[in-house]
Amino acid sequence: MPIAKGTNKTDAQRRAENKYFASHFKVVGCKLSIEAAEKFSEKAKANGSNANAVLKELIQNYMENN
Repeated sequence: MPIAKGTNKTDAQRRAENKYFASHFKVVGCKLSIEAAEKFSEKAKANGSNANAVLKELIQNYMENN
């Protein structure tokens, strides 16, 4: 996931960070209806979190218990 311009990082810092993320992280996704995705994001936000954090926790729990 490339780092967007407009931050206080230099181009070199942004490139280095993008290179690190590309070699150490992988995006895992699933397809949901727009309605389901919006409801999921809203529920996560209402619980003081975000969709990414909830999914990461679910994946971690799944790996530990299966």
